[in-house]
Amino acid sequence: MSTTLRVLMLEDDAADAEIIQRLLKNEKFDCEYFLAMDKNSFMQALDQFSPELILSDHSIPQFSSLDALQIAREKKPGIPFIMVTGAASEEFAATIMKQGADDYILKNRIARLPAAIKAAIIQRKAQKELDDYKYALDKSAIVAILDQKGIIIYANENFSKISKYSLEELIGQHPKIADTGHYSFSFIRALWLSIARGKTWTGEFFNKAKDGSIYWVDAYIVPFLNELNRPYQYLAICQDITKRKKVEDDLKKSELKLKEAQSVAHIANWEVDLLTNTHTWSDELYSILGLKKEEVIPTTELFLSFIGDRNTKEAAKFLTEELKNRRNANVDFRFKLRNGKKRYGHIEWRFEFDTNNNPFRIFGILQDITERKVAEENVKLLEKKVMTQKIIEQKKIAMAVLKGQELERNFLGQELHDNINQILASSKMYLKSAIKQNENVSELIKYPIELIDLSMKEIKQLSHRLVSPSKGITLKEMIEDCLYTISVNTNTQTHLTYKIEEDVMSNDLQLNIYRVIQELLNNANKYAEANNVEIVMMANAGTISIIVTDDGKGFNTKTKKNGIGLSNINHRVKCFGGKVSVISSEGNGCITTIKIPY
Repeated sequence: MSTTLRVLMLEDDAADAEIIQRLLKNEKFDCEYFLAMDKNSFMQALDQFSPELILSDHSIPQFSSLDALQIAREKKPGIPFIMVTGAASEEFAATIMKQGADDYILKNRIARLPAAIKAAIIQRKAQKELDDYKYALDKSAIVAILDQKGIIIYANENFSKISKYSLEELIGQHPKIADTGHYSFSFIRALWLSIARGKTWTGEFFNKAKDGSIYWVDAYIVPFLNELNRPYQYLAICQDITKRKKVEDDLKKSELKLKEAQSVAHIANWEVDLLTNTHTWSDELYSILGLKKEEVIPTTELFLSFIGDRNTKEAAKFLTEELKNRRNANVDFRFKLRNGKKRYGHIEWRFEFDTNNNPFRIFGILQDITERKVAEENVKLLEKKVMTQKIIEQKKIAMAVLKGQELERNFLGQELHDNINQILASSKMYLKSAIKQNENVSELIKYPIELIDLSMKEIKQLSHRLVSPSKGITLKEMIEDCLYTISVNTNTQTHLTYKIEEDVMSNDLQLNIYRVIQELLNNANKYAEANNVEIVMMANAGTISIIVTDDGKGFNTKTKKNGIGLSNINHRVKCFGGKVSVISSEGNGCITTIKIPY
């Protein structure tokens, strides 16, 4: 271990405690020990020694491991607790694990203790990080976890607060507890089919709280997949957008009220006697133009003078030509008052003709539509702002999910490598021992040993793929290591062209690019059966370009694919504002191009 580990040992046999300490020392553990032999010294150590690991015997006079576990979980809930005992029934072992113990070790199998300690520490650390992410999500969003059948198995306080249901009322219920009856069966069915196929679903919808009130959410539903790529749980992360929806609804209502007011309000009217060239304007028209009736003489030229700025010359030209050509028309336009204020207007007119089809009169209306135009611009600005904020929030959530998935991959990789391989190694050792005791079974046991060796090799390779590369390794080295593994274990030939300065990419971006390359190589080798794969990576003008070409069997890009590999690639790339394009056809290999800004 890299730092001193404070170990609290609850053990009434000093000799057994010494054996454990000697074992850990031989395994290069740097530990500081506190030996507690009764309840009082155990509780004192929890308060004063501040242990980072607890190793507990099962039965101490007037004190048991279950008692110790309960006290430890109350005082130090995050500390790994491992029971080390001479004997324990399977039923008791299951009970103490259920109560929160990290592991149990029989003293006649004490060699398992170092690996169990490492696994417990790693698991607790991973759990702490996951708890931190969960805390952040719980504080900033409405969160629920559903089982495979869609039953709520977890809900946070925000969910309870917005739905008005207690947590006890929510757990064990289907989300339809908040159903408004608004959405059709086909809509709900399409949503569930989508996530059941491993796809992430995003959208806005409204629910009904316990008190009958309505609330809106922007939902992001992520399926968690098992080793068969089938969902076993669903994580729903929602943002309360009720206030935003109310603002949008209020804006729509304001527009409606404005239209209604305009329909009943006094609108300026005007007319021109073409025979005498006499212009008549209503009082409202003078008011719209900011004129005093007694100070001006109404004419077409006077009206057009308000539409004389550079940006509205086209409107003035249109009005002039339509009047000249005697065509009925209508147009929205911008005009400028004499005090400098700019306004928007709508004008319509009709020609009246005599029996010889000669025009003798023009009549029309003029409406000030400034408020409507301003409202439309405000709505556009609001929609743009809301969309920008929505994209930012979705990226934050997606990044949190990616980090959570990376932690889970690391934990699974460590468990496979440290525990499963140890079990296989022990099995192999016992089989070899059987051969030594009875050579007649040598041929019978030889093949199982080969299978164990093969399994250990496969697990080692799988663990290597799952666990994140060390932080000191560059992206180029990670990819070269991946290509080397392929060349050693397959007949696929690979070539890498890499022209990217490492300091242009964040650690998160490098890790996600590595995962994308890993997925593409896996597809080329496992599904495309490619003989040659070429990777070209360059950075230029603020964009990272990645081109992966293989000569595999290819596929029809227009046919819907059932796998989630390409979906995962698209998801990772979009989290960093990038794009993915695929060119492929059956029998002609595949070219995948990725562009990511930096």
